[in-house]
Amino acid sequence: MTKLARVAAAVSIAFVGAGLGGCAAALPSDQYDACTTHASWVSEGSPADDVTRLAGVLQSEVPASAEGPVASATTTLVDAIEGGDPDAISAASASLTSACDAAGWEPVEG
Repeated sequence: MTKLARVAAAVSIAFVGAGLGGCAAALPSDQYDACTTHASWVSEGSPADDVTRLAGVLQSEVPASAEGPVASATTTLVDAIEGGDPDAISAASASLTSACDAAGWEPVEG
């Protein structure tokens, strides 16, 4: 194999690796589900009488070991709900919406 062929092969491998790296960064399904659950709650007008159920569902969808902005924002929202401060819940909800949007979450078509 000539030096030029080795360089071309290395460049091709680097491009393929970069493409696969982008795929690996997709939102994990548990966090996608948390974004969907939260968006549903928001679309229903963020009912105050449903926040306890929301916290339970979010906790079951995103394990404590999960990492990343969506997982962190989910934990913050659950903590705010458990704290009972409406302003903190509102701020944490907005943060989760932003984290989901930044992660590329989109609602299920249907």
